Amino acid sequence: MTLDPTTAPPAVSPSTAALTVTAHGAPAGQGAISYVGRGRSIHTNHKRLMPWRQAIVDAASDAMEQQRRHAFPLDGPLVVELTVTVAKPKSAPKTRTTWPITRSSSDIDHHARAVLDALTRAEVWRDDSQVVEVTARKVYPGEGVDALDETGVIVHVWPFDDAPLQDGAPAPASGQPDHVRASLDGLLGHLAEHMPAAEDGRTGGGP
Repeated sequence: MTLDPTTAPPAVSPSTAALTVTAHGAPAGQGAISYVGRGRSIHTNHKRLMPWRQAIVDAASDAMEQQRRHAFPLDGPLVVELTVTVAKPKSAPKTRTTWPITRSSSDIDHHARAVLDALTRAEVWRDDSQVVEVTARKVYPGEGVDALDETGVIVHVWPFDDAPLQDGAPAPASGQPDHVRASLDGLLGHLAEHMPAAEDGRTGGGP
């Protein structure tokens, strides 16, 4: 069975997000540190990272100016979904979807860290410790969920209690957050559509 992430449902509907930020630029992951002496350290890629984080700060500031439904910085627990669009190498296939899995595309957790820190600096929230759930993906331009046509990032932010159900999803089980139930139901439905039945009438493997 092959699960195609380009057609899988998003974790939650972005249309009701408290804030959506779209920043363009050259994404840079945040994680590797270089020590420069006397107890000082800098990000190894700081010449690329600093302009990238500033681009996110500027885009977030513009988005908050246009958003009138919520006061910023946001309080309480938050849910974040982010999609980083990185440059596709010239050597990559042009006629089919491929995925950025080379080291030059940076680790997905490093991308998430750069984005979350930039949104903290922009005062989208008081501190990124408020983020209790993150969905992060890394794609090439025009390929995949929320992929941009050029390099950059799109970020959706919800207060935890406002993260919505997908259209048509059943009521959540007792004690299970709406957005978690929606994500699980969407994934299970997608798997059911794409998983071939076994010869004995069962689906999937296992004894």
